[in-house]
Amino acid sequence: MPPGDLYDKSSANAIAAAENMDDGRTSSAHNEDVQKYQPSFTIDDWYVNKIMNYNDMEPDLKKVYEAAGYWKEIADRLRAADFPLFPGVSNTEKFNDALREDALKLDDFLDLLITKQSIQKEDLYKKLRLLIAQGDEYLKFKEKMKNLDFSLKCNEIWENDSVAYRCSTCALTPCMSLCAACFESNGHAGHDFTRFFSREGGACDCGNEDVIKPQGFCCKHGASALRHDTNFLDVSLPEFIYVKLLVRLFLEWRGWSDRFAEARIAREAAMETLQPTSVTSLSYHCDEDIKSARLLISFLQECVNYGGPMRESMARILLDKKLYEALTEKSSDHINSGAIIRADVSLDWRTRIHFENDVNSIKLSEERCKIFDIKEQDRLLKCSSLLDELVFWIIRQTFPQNLINFSLSMLSETEYRNELAVRFFNSYPMVANCINELCLYQNQHGRQADAVQGACSRVIHVSVQMLSSEALCKELNRKCNLVNTVFRATYFLLAERTDLTSMTLHPKLRFWDYENDFPKSESLTWRVMNIEQNASLSQHGYWFVMGDMQNLLSHASIAVDTVLHPVAFCETYTNLLCRMQGMNQSWRIISGHHREHDVSEPVQKAFTLEFETSAVTLFNIVSAIQSKKDTNAAIAFFDHILLVLKIWLDELRLYLSGDQDPEETTAPKDQIGACPAYTVSFHIPLHRHLSTAISHFYIFDEFRTHLVELLNDELTLRLLMLHPLRVQVARTEFNANMWVRNGNQLRAQVIIYTQPHINTAFQSPDIDLIRFCAANIDPDWLIEALLDNFLLSGNFHLPNRTGALVQVPVTNNENYSNNENNNEQPMEDEVDLIRDEAEGLNEDPHDEGNELEEAKPRVFFERKQVEISNPASSVENHRHPLVVMIGEWLDSMIHGMLKLLCELVVICVNCGEVDRKTYKAEVVNSLAMESMTHSRLRGCITEKGSRGNETIDPVFDNILAEVADFVEPDPTSGAMKQGNYKLKPEMWFEDFCPVFCMMRAAAPRYCSGVLADAVKRDKENASKWFPLDGVKLRSEVFWTPFRLVSFEKGVRHDSVSKIGRILVCDRFIQLSLCLLAEYTDDDLALQMTVYLLTLGVRYAMSIEDDEKRESALALFHKSYFVTKLKSNFSVFSFFRRVFLRKAEVSECKRVLIEKVLNGRFNAIRVCGGATVYFARFLAVLCSGDEVSRAILMDDLQQEMSLVATPVKDEEVEKKMEQRKKEERERRKAKVMASFNKNNKTVMAHLMDKEGMTQADVDHIDTSQPNVKLYECPICGDIDSPCTLDKPFCMLIKVSTNFAAENQVERSSEEKTLLEAEKENYSQKPNKTRRHWINVRKELANYHLLHSNLLENVTGVELKTCGHTSHVECFAKYRRSVQMADLRAQHDRYREIPCPLCRFPVNGVLPLTVDLGFETNSKGSFDDRHKAFTTLRGCVDNARKTFVKPQDEKSYRKHYGCEENGALSEIRLNRQRHDDAAERRISDSRCTNSSFFLAIVVATIERRMIFKKLEISERRKNTTSIVSEHLLASSVAVSVQHDENACIAALNELILQPNTIVRTSQTSLEGLLTVSDPDSDFGDGSDLMADERAALRSTSRSERVRRHSMSFESLGPLTPVTQQVPLLLYEPRSLLTRLSAYVIDNRSLSKEDKTQLCKVLAGYIVGMAAVRATLRLLLRGGSRRLRRLAKGQQSVIPGLDKTISDLPRQISTNLSSSEPFFTSVLLVGIDESEEPAMIDDDDVDFERFDDAHFARELNFYLVELLRFICELWSESGLISREVPDGDIPLREALKAVGLDTSCLRNSPDQVSRYDQMYAFF
Repeated sequence: MPPGDLYDKSSANAIAAAENMDDGRTSSAHNEDVQKYQPSFTIDDWYVNKIMNYNDMEPDLKKVYEAAGYWKEIADRLRAADFPLFPGVSNTEKFNDALREDALKLDDFLDLLITKQSIQKEDLYKKLRLLIAQGDEYLKFKEKMKNLDFSLKCNEIWENDSVAYRCSTCALTPCMSLCAACFESNGHAGHDFTRFFSREGGACDCGNEDVIKPQGFCCKHGASALRHDTNFLDVSLPEFIYVKLLVRLFLEWRGWSDRFAEARIAREAAMETLQPTSVTSLSYHCDEDIKSARLLISFLQECVNYGGPMRESMARILLDKKLYEALTEKSSDHINSGAIIRADVSLDWRTRIHFENDVNSIKLSEERCKIFDIKEQDRLLKCSSLLDELVFWIIRQTFPQNLINFSLSMLSETEYRNELAVRFFNSYPMVANCINELCLYQNQHGRQADAVQGACSRVIHVSVQMLSSEALCKELNRKCNLVNTVFRATYFLLAERTDLTSMTLHPKLRFWDYENDFPKSESLTWRVMNIEQNASLSQHGYWFVMGDMQNLLSHASIAVDTVLHPVAFCETYTNLLCRMQGMNQSWRIISGHHREHDVSEPVQKAFTLEFETSAVTLFNIVSAIQSKKDTNAAIAFFDHILLVLKIWLDELRLYLSGDQDPEETTAPKDQIGACPAYTVSFHIPLHRHLSTAISHFYIFDEFRTHLVELLNDELTLRLLMLHPLRVQVARTEFNANMWVRNGNQLRAQVIIYTQPHINTAFQSPDIDLIRFCAANIDPDWLIEALLDNFLLSGNFHLPNRTGALVQVPVTNNENYSNNENNNEQPMEDEVDLIRDEAEGLNEDPHDEGNELEEAKPRVFFERKQVEISNPASSVENHRHPLVVMIGEWLDSMIHGMLKLLCELVVICVNCGEVDRKTYKAEVVNSLAMESMTHSRLRGCITEKGSRGNETIDPVFDNILAEVADFVEPDPTSGAMKQGNYKLKPEMWFEDFCPVFCMMRAAAPRYCSGVLADAVKRDKENASKWFPLDGVKLRSEVFWTPFRLVSFEKGVRHDSVSKIGRILVCDRFIQLSLCLLAEYTDDDLALQMTVYLLTLGVRYAMSIEDDEKRESALALFHKSYFVTKLKSNFSVFSFFRRVFLRKAEVSECKRVLIEKVLNGRFNAIRVCGGATVYFARFLAVLCSGDEVSRAILMDDLQQEMSLVATPVKDEEVEKKMEQRKKEERERRKAKVMASFNKNNKTVMAHLMDKEGMTQADVDHIDTSQPNVKLYECPICGDIDSPCTLDKPFCMLIKVSTNFAAENQVERSSEEKTLLEAEKENYSQKPNKTRRHWINVRKELANYHLLHSNLLENVTGVELKTCGHTSHVECFAKYRRSVQMADLRAQHDRYREIPCPLCRFPVNGVLPLTVDLGFETNSKGSFDDRHKAFTTLRGCVDNARKTFVKPQDEKSYRKHYGCEENGALSEIRLNRQRHDDAAERRISDSRCTNSSFFLAIVVATIERRMIFKKLEISERRKNTTSIVSEHLLASSVAVSVQHDENACIAALNELILQPNTIVRTSQTSLEGLLTVSDPDSDFGDGSDLMADERAALRSTSRSERVRRHSMSFESLGPLTPVTQQVPLLLYEPRSLLTRLSAYVIDNRSLSKEDKTQLCKVLAGYIVGMAAVRATLRLLLRGGSRRLRRLAKGQQSVIPGLDKTISDLPRQISTNLSSSEPFFTSVLLVGIDESEEPAMIDDDDVDFERFDDAHFARELNFYLVELLRFICELWSESGLISREVPDGDIPLREALKAVGLDTSCLRNSPDQVSRYDQMYAFF
């Protein structure tokens, strides 16, 4: 039996002997000489029997109370004599025998009552409640204990998701909480309190002076509460019961490791039998162990909750070390020494070995002991009290909540609280190890039930109660080295998996783009955390230690002591930061496939980890040092971080391999100017710690002195700046779409990086450090470094210091590929507004720009693609050159660089600006984005550290009242809504800062709307906010309202006060001139450039030294030769020229100059466009620069001289008007000269091509044809033609529609859809038209090589809303929508809404380009040869010719079918959205031209069906408007194969060459003898090899050769490839194909096109009549054929007279040679007279009578004519329709505009058609 199971239930004498000892020895209790122990009572004794047989339903409990009183008397005697609660080996020797007998009697009784079996039953606890009441009623005893209760601190404990209160008015720490009883007792009237759900559980802090102010105590807690004297005799019997219960609890759990080992064996066996194994997990095993003691723990908790002496006695028992010694000291020797064996219930030798194994199960390995710096682990784990063992079981059983609640419920006892805290934090490494075990198990076996989260929550529940007291934390830090222990536990959990870093600063690896083969140095030792493979991170098992670290360091004294600790900060904490420095590194995929697995979870984990581990700890420490004003701690903090950071930078400079000398392979600091270009890590906590220290400790004089050494070390400052700068560059690269192949990998990081609640932990310190470094290094080097890091060095060409033209020498620029001539000048017609206005005043004598003879250094900007040779060229698949920059990225990168410069110069956060002003800027910026509720707006203000709210909350409401108005919710909405705060209108002018808005935005699109709103408000309120009396400026685009800032002393810290230097250096001036010449005045890049130059002037004016100030101002007059402007310019001359030009246009030149000179424009905030902001620059410059002022004064004098003479106002106005008129004429002449030059070149080329003289040209009709005008809703352009410069497109949705293909035979029985669906499953369904299309396609594919030209069929439908836009505008619109939609970034064909009507759009259709060709009428086309020549000319000229190569390139791009082209998108959308039916019906081998023609045919056929069914369009006239543009597209993408086929078809249709001669041979040889072999498609000189092979296979000679085989060897499907017979062409497809070339021809008039289309229609209708008649005859059986051939039947009644003789002609032709006729019958008709399986869409498959024959032929031809009419109507040629219903053929011909002559085919023509088609 287990230890302690001593008594048989039936007899008190059944005292069992001691069990067998674990060491193998047999207990002497089994020896015959040993007597069994007999207790001093029996089960029948009344004081035993009444208790053991107690039933709470008994009516009379008097005897029961007396029995309890009996045991109470014994307990009182024992406790009065101070007798031990448990008799040990020697602790009872000093007491008399009577007391020892009483003690033994009581102990035997409790052992009899409290057994292993009984503790799991509720009956035991009813008896124990009776004994605890000690002879009184239970409720009276409970009330008595409550009255005696007193505690300094409340003992209320709650679990997770319980309601608690927090009063900010009374709290001393942010984690303070109160239970409902204490909160309601105090009231906290008028306080700032919140009611919340406690996530991790907690304990009430009422009475704890370390956490809450005494004013927040309730009446029952604290020093002022009523205290009662404690008499422990009141609880004498419960004390003995407590001991027995605690011993029983621990005995229940001892042997845990053995039981777990057995469970593990069972698990392995279960795995072999494939049984479920989840029940063997660690957490499950612990849960099962706890269940067995659930009732016991609950009863212990109940006893403690009585309060008063009951709680105090329990705490004393747990702390009593002598008691624990007595319980554990016995060994087998003590048992064997006596003649009578009494096996008591204790924690002695019988379970000691089990307990030691259990303790060993939580021991740390030697490696982990080194991590925690534990030298004596056994001492830490040794238990000396019941409390120690209780803490051990809390850890071993994975922190059961009920046991934690029990341990925490006695925290009001100070001694107990201190001992519990010491024991718990001494065991803290084991706690972390236990959590790590749970994480590893759960990570390997899946998170079926999350045990880690609950365990972490319960650990926090324990630790937070101790760490909330600053005094206790100090004591723990002294006894347990608490801070270092927590830091080491954090490191242990987070650095579980580390990898060697791939970060470098070596210039040789600057452009390495391949992560897997990154050439890591052999001496590289820097390791970083592996986020994805860390079990503690993936299972969120680290956050309990995060909470403990934050709670611990929220105490200022602890935080300061931590920094000064010899190990905790300088080693443990910095080592933790080192493992995060550079983690989660991302590599840009620059070529190849996109990222396969796009998950953002590692990104979120990395940011959460750094924020909670590093950022919160950082601000807690910094705030503590600031509050304590401890300079020593500030300097120590700075020195430790800087030292580690230097070590990291030195290691990144090293690239060592083999036996190289480290000194030779370490890159010198002065040669490093950029980070690697294709990789980035957003996690640089060492930089952020250093930045925060510099910005926050600068208030200390000693720290400023200490910082001088770093300020003088420029090379180190350069290196420190690079990685924060790389993060800003990566953000810009993302906005430029340079990381699109990486999916959401970088997008998630960019968004999280700027989140408002964490940006002060990431973005702000990065910008601060860049600013600090930039202000103290060479500004010219800084600009060069910016260009190099933003990958712009290859595009900006700036002079070196000696004036020679060089590229910026920061990177290995010799690797850049420069395929363009650097000296290439821009074209004359590429002069934009700014450049034109700058060139317009070259005659000015004051401008140094006129000194062209003086050689000035040249500056220019090139929009070119920059490439470098691949440094990984030795790696397989990486031999291609690397693209550094392309034109599409340039603007975004330039914008990003300028934005960063603005942020560095303008933003003053953390560098001298008071906190209130910073909070105000955050509130204004947040409200500018949108109106917000109070709570949401408060969440946008980042709290620095655990107690950051203490600085924000006191001023937040005041700031909010100052800047915003409260808007009440709409009471009529019927929904509960909160009111919002809306920014006051005047705040837009007074406080809104665009630079701050751009800095806080994750991407430009997030702030573009806000900036547009600011511009709109400026425009509306310009006259109010910035009135300009006497000035009426011309209408111009308003600029972003950038605010000027002050550079006066004291505004910024001295360390960054010189940040303005970067704006007054040569490199920035040169860069600015390039940008001024490149961008127009509506571009934000130009606006930021002007803004930065204005700030530069303002900074130069603030320089106190006169010489330096004059030198800085002189830079704005320094001239350079600006290649783009083809002249010398300085910044001042450029601004002056543009300003004077704009002022002159606005007709207020004099007034504007006066206002510039008198300082009206020298304002912090102005409203207006380019004129106003250019004027502000000049006004600021003139206020301190005498040279500039003198030049503008001369300008004013010159302007004044115009009105100095006493002339009339009318004369002045007339003179001014004449001057402006001359200027307009000059500019107009310049533009017209350029146009005339281009037009002459075009006309000369066209005349030469057409062979025309000038006289011929004079007779051309030059009247402008009707030009279609379109509207672009995106840019607002209206009534514009579709030109090559600005092409338009139609917004479409590509889908499938088989309305035409799903038609059934006309003779089929009409059925509903439900009936047809049911028939499909019950019997063979009717064959639809689609079936016969497939049959026809299979036959054609089997016989012909180019069968895809015969018929164009598709199920694709192009739906449209009818709206159009510029192609480029729509592309930008699509990108903006896709960037906002995460899913659309990976699916470029995802539907987006039309910007006007929200119609779903997934593609665009290029609109027909207006080429502006002059048309020439060609007269009638009655002559067959003229018609053929003209039609062939249309085909030959399908490929447009252009004089300018740029026009041809634009045309091809507009109709491009290459990747990303508009037409390509349509085909790809079809492939992406098609279904099985579409795949079957569409020919993937067809050309692009055939595909788009098929869409036209399908569109017209569906429109015809809808008209018949009288189905109206959802969007009127939208289905027809696509046809015209599809026809033009089909022609634009046609290839030689398409054109040759069309020419061959025209030849057969119109000229009908080479008559076929029959022979009497019995084989097929000679049946198709030709007189001109191999002349089907001309000479084929312009064909490719494969096209010539295809044509040879279809030539007549080849066909005759193949037909020479015996007919018997050929089956009906023998793959004989022959010339394509005309009757094989589907008439509708052929007509559409040929008509497209006519309709798209730009040199024909509309009348000519109509006539030519009618000629084509006539020939095709005639061919279709022969085709349909032949097919009907073959289907009708051989009898009718023989009757018609023999003359037994002359005509078929019912046919129109024009075609009445057609059946006879066909039959005669077929029967003219009997062998041939027999062969035809064998192939085409079954001899059993059944209809042959020959396909057709529109006729019945049964044998028909003559009436049926005539009706079907008439129907077929009328439908064809209807199709022709619809085609012409949708193409804009005619506006007529064929009447609905069954109408005569002549009426249909008349409606189309054809006469009956088109149906009269000549006998030779009919014979040719028949015999070429007959075999098929």
